Amino acid sequence: MTESHDPTPDAWAAVFARMAGVLLSEQTVTTVLELITSLAKDTLPDTDGSGITLVDGESNRSTSAATGQMVERLDALQYELGDGPCLAAIRDGVPVRVDDLGGEERWPEWSRRATELGMSSSLSVPLQYAGEMMGTLKVYSTRPRVYSADSEDILGRFAEQAGSCWRTCTP
Repeated sequence: MTESHDPTPDAWAAVFARMAGVLLSEQTVTTVLELITSLAKDTLPDTDGSGITLVDGESNRSTSAATGQMVERLDALQYELGDGPCLAAIRDGVPVRVDDLGGEERWPEWSRRATELGMSSSLSVPLQYAGEMMGTLKVYSTRPRVYSADSEDILGRFAEQAGSCWRTCTP
């Protein structure tokens, strides 16, 4: 069982102050999304990678920010197979948590291949703005059972920031 990890109010203030500072500066959207994935990875304990998938009006998917090649490989595998936790979060509009990929039956091929790549758990939350589905923010871990309801809440807060930035910062 994973311990609950709830950052202190000071830690939250520092994270959101840093994000607000970037959002108010003239940084590119890509830089902001990369910062959000980096902060999500650093904030959630035992997280090995984080990324953002965006979906356009024709349902084309792309990884717009990732903390490493492993995240890009796991995303590409979902796009290739047409299914996986990230895509399920987009399709269903709800957080999707995978506690142990070794026993996951919702996406058997993706889970098997992700496990072969060394991943054990994941958490994907929808990225929305004003009711419009834009994609997902997700995290991956090489350890099983690291994400909880608290993790969903924290990642959801990052997703809100990413969604807001994407819609207000892009032409």
